[in-house]
Amino acid sequence: MLSSKKMYCIDTALAETISFSFSDNSGRLLENMTFIELRRRGNEI
Repeated sequence: MLSSKKMYCIDTALAETISFSFSDNSGRLLENMTFIELRRRGNEI
């Protein structure tokens, strides 16, 4: 089974600004911030 690759934005404020979504993206933003923090700490993802 293949899944599509996820893309993460380095700047969450920019992603929120250019987003065309009208719903709350708090779960997606939390996942993105977690990814950024893990990368910052040098963890392999």
